Amino acid sequence: MQKINQSDIADRVHNLPTLAPVVTELLAVIDQDDIDLDAVAKKIACDQALTVKTLRLANSSFYGMQHKVASIREAINVLGFKNVRMMIASSAITGSFAPVKLEHFSFTSFWRQSVGTAVCAKEIAVHRRPDPRYRQAGAGDVFF
Repeated sequence: MQKINQSDIADRVHNLPTLAPVVTELLAVIDQDDIDLDAVAKKIACDQALTVKTLRLANSSFYGMQHKVASIREAINVLGFKNVRMMIASSAITGSFAPVKLEHFSFTSFWRQSVGTAVCAKEIAVHRRPDPRYRQAGAGDVFF
């Protein structure tokens, strides 16, 4: 096994993939206080992969809709902005890394487990009383 040193890691940081412009714009629109449903729907509709994923998720058995969700606008209403944001972010992140064939390793299972763990951690955090000794992390904070 090859050892990796800090300079190798620092050199590779500059080669990390960037998010697609449509994803960056969508996340910015969703993070606004007064979210415009039509603006989000139009931006999702600009990306074929996000459109398919949004409709597929809204029509999944998890949401138990009695009819087929056919529009992005309706899908956003079914899913909610929080879930749409999470789907957009996870799609962008998982799509940024080219899968590598590894024996006995499934990237699909890895990403599902990772996203599932993140969702569970976030839900636990919401219901846990914050410890006053710890402050809220700011946008410019870096943790190692």
